[in-house]
Parts: sequence; structure tokens; C-alpha cells
Amino acid sequence: MKHLLLSLAIMMAVPAAAQFVITTTDGKQTTPTSERNTLRIGRSGTSWTIGSVMINRIESIEMQSMEERYDAYVGPTYSDYYRSFSGWDQRSRWNLANVHDPSVMRADDGYYYMYTTDASFGGAFTGHGHFMCRRSRNLVDWQFLGATMPTLPAWIRLKLNEIRAEMGLGESTANFDDDNQFGYWAPCVRRVAPGLYRMYYAITCPGTINGDGTWSERAFIG
Repeated sequence: MKHLLLSLAIMMAVPAAAQFVITTTDGKQTTPTSERNTLRIGRSGTSWTIGSVMINRIESIEMQSMEERYDAYVGPTYSDYYRSFSGWDQRSRWNLANVHDPSVMRADDGYYYMYTTDASFGGAFTGHGHFMCRRSRNLVDWQFLGATMPTLPAWIRLKLNEIRAEMGLGESTANFDDDNQFGYWAPCVRRVAPGLYRMYYAITCPGTINGDGTWSERAFIG
């Protein structure tokens, strides 16, 4: 599909959090994922789309402020149950499903970014990295982006065995090649300067310090 950018010239000041809202011929509304003040036009063959909506289905396009969207927002009435689309192959539909211990931060590009604990219905995250990320323009509609950490950080093994050696213990018997044995918990993301962001996180290690009857192996903050 070839894409063109349609830049809309706006003669009055537009609130920074304003968004496009497309109303379709069936009366439904959608907010396309787009750069602020820009809608994407696409063409595949003879079919045209604006903001991923077929052009012949568009009744109107307007720009709404965040305040207007909040005033018009109606919360979901369906039950909080998402088993039918909880699998990894349905991740584009998750929105706020499979979200645990969220940490949200507004970045310089205007998006809000959310990072979460590894947890999902049916273990959907297993084998797909850790600390999943989503982004949103409006804190309502979230686009799933994937993992921020592909595998267990190498420093975990080095630091764990360093501490064990100081205690007079042998190296950990954990299988570091199976990073799903470890726990990935409660990321906390902060913007610390323009263009500079930090994610603090906890990782728990499997096993015990020194056999049965001893404390569980330690956890780290990274």
C-alpha cells in the first residue's frame, strides 16, 4: 500500500491534545492512530482510505479537543472478560486487556507510553520478551507495541553469582537460558530529560539461597 501524508492547515490554535474523530455512515466514531494534525491517506488498487477507514464509509471528519472527548466518553458496558481474544495472535485487539501494574509516561512525541508486569491470561506473553509496551494519544485507545526487553539481562547472572561468591556459595543452578523462569515485575518509567527516559524494574530469581529451608533467591531492581 502506498501512503501519502495529508497535512491539514489549521487557521486557529488547536489544543495540543486534540485528535481527529471520523464518523462513518453507520453512525460510529473512530479515532485513527496518527500524528497530531495529520491524517494518513492510503491506496490499495482502486480503494482509498483516510485514517485506515474506507473513504466511501466516511460521513465526516472533525477535530475534537481532549476535553470534548472526555465529556462524550461512555465507559464500556460489557463484562470484563477477554478470554476469546487473550491469545498472542490477538494482541492487536488487547487495548487494556493483559495489563498489570501499569506505569504510564508522556513522551516528547506526544504519545503516552505504558509499560507493564509480565502477566497474561493463559500465559500469552511467554516466549515473546518482557515488560510489554503500549502507546496512546488519549489514555483511552491503546496500541500494543510489544516487548521492551527481549531476554533476561546478562547482568542478572553476573551480579547474582558475584553476591553468592561473597557469601561463600557456589554459582546459581538456575537455567539462565530459560529466562521465563524469572519474574518480571512492576516497571516504573520516567522522563528524566528531553529525549531521555528510564525504566526501573524488578526481576526475581528462581530457587533458594542455599537449599531446602533457606530463603528464596534474591530479587533485583534494574
